[in-house]
Amino acid sequence: AVLLPMRMQRQQQQKSSRVAPPTVAAPECIADAEAEKAAFKMMLQGHMRGAVVMAMIYLGDKLGLYKTMATREGRGATRWTASKLAKVAGGLHPRLVQEWLNQQAAAGILDFEVNSQTF
Repeated sequence: AVLLPMRMQRQQQQKSSRVAPPTVAAPECIADAEAEKAAFKMMLQGHMRGAVVMAMIYLGDKLGLYKTMATREGRGATRWTASKLAKVAGGLHPRLVQEWLNQQAAAGILDFEVNSQTF
């Protein structure tokens, strides 16, 4: 058995004898404020997502990725891999083009073909 000083024994007894206070429902005004806070948070998240999508659209335009996908190699009918698009668009880094393509597909701007792993 572990021998504890008397003071520690009393503290442990006091902790074990404490009863948790009964739970009380929050007043309606607090529940309303929490709901408004959650709605505001969701709205801000939506705005942030929109800002990221717009930044990626701007980036794709400035790098010529949309133009390359629409005008080269089959007039838009070609499915693209990141490495192929990176090369044709002017020697961009394939890993960064892959991230851009993934974001565009997640935003619903481009389609992703699972079987061929192309966009």
